[in-house]
Amino acid sequence: MNGAARQRLWVAGAIALPFGLYGWAILIATAIGHDGTIGPHYNALGTDWAIFYTAARGFLEGNLTHVYDQVWLRDTLNAAFAHWLEAPMAYPAFDYPPPFLLLLLPFGAMPFVASYLSAQVASAAGLGASLRAAFGRERFWFLALALLLSPAASNNVLSGQDMLFVCMLYVIGFALLDKRPLWAGIALGFLCLKPQYGLLVPVALIAARQGRVFAVAAATAALLSLASAAVFGIGFWQSWIALFVHPRHDVAYTGVDWGRMWDESAYTCAALLGASKAFANAVQTAATLSAAALVYVTYGSQADPTRKLCILLAAAVVASPHVSPYDMILLASAASLYLWDAVAQQAYRPLHLVLPLAVWLLPLFNPPRAVLLGLATPLLIFAFVLFLMQRTQLLRLRFGLLRAA
Repeated sequence: MNGAARQRLWVAGAIALPFGLYGWAILIATAIGHDGTIGPHYNALGTDWAIFYTAARGFLEGNLTHVYDQVWLRDTLNAAFAHWLEAPMAYPAFDYPPPFLLLLLPFGAMPFVASYLSAQVASAAGLGASLRAAFGRERFWFLALALLLSPAASNNVLSGQDMLFVCMLYVIGFALLDKRPLWAGIALGFLCLKPQYGLLVPVALIAARQGRVFAVAAATAALLSLASAAVFGIGFWQSWIALFVHPRHDVAYTGVDWGRMWDESAYTCAALLGASKAFANAVQTAATLSAAALVYVTYGSQADPTRKLCILLAAAVVASPHVSPYDMILLASAASLYLWDAVAQQAYRPLHLVLPLAVWLLPLFNPPRAVLLGLATPLLIFAFVLFLMQRTQLLRLRFGLLRAA
């Protein structure tokens, strides 16, 4: 990259820096007991990790049958973390599939703070290593800084979530698709731990005619499922399925319903605009199918692999029926990858930076239940996907809808 391109990146970084630091300032304020002083209330540091930790401790202490019981989880968590939480958590729920609990068990054997910190550090290190392997040293430093500063990353750490790990799986799975097909398949199989972000993986692999990788991914997911059944029993799987098929009615909100109320998904935005539950579900289905169609077109083309990955990462977010601010680390990755390539190739105009910067900033303007601007989130992500496809000339080549810039 030449000096002029580096200067452009510094300008873009200077614009984004205050917003990124604001996200980390919210985390620091929450960590030192001033939750809500800056930004929204989060109750305490690592509240989502407290749910994961409680579930892992449930197995280790012989309470496996209660892990998917929302009332037991709520009472146990609030009692165990009364010293940590600013206020009791109202509707915590562990609604992850059994293989995810299998991954959590080693962390459940640690003290809470050690487990929380080690999980975040390990996920960040894994993502960094995958970025270095996939994109080389020069791009790695830019991508690492862009993701570290992103509001999605600070939100992920604040909540104690797992999206750095999920992003790592995407990078290994698709950036190394041709170089390391075996490892790519294994990584993509691990997305069964967070299945709402694996919805578009089969679509991309089928379109790319990557049958071997698809088979390895399916085998990996099957082995993880069998391992969890061997450790926890088939009944644990039945309890997980019952969470969605037969939700309980003796609580004001199930954990799933409560989570969707504070989502940024197409479903939630439609519901907040007054749509019925059936219509909001139809909107979400349409969003998921549309995203799948765009990914199929993308991975069936001969476009640059990095640009394909950008489109997939963004489409995966809008396709998911459950979206939170920390999930947008996938969007931040897509925006950062696009920005590097566009600047390095000098193939952009200043206005071309608006959409990438907007999706990089999205966590600061969500959730839509609290911030009205958040209602535009699904549309903005779709616009970003179409923008990436137009910049890759996919729309002109396939549909003739837009002129290539």
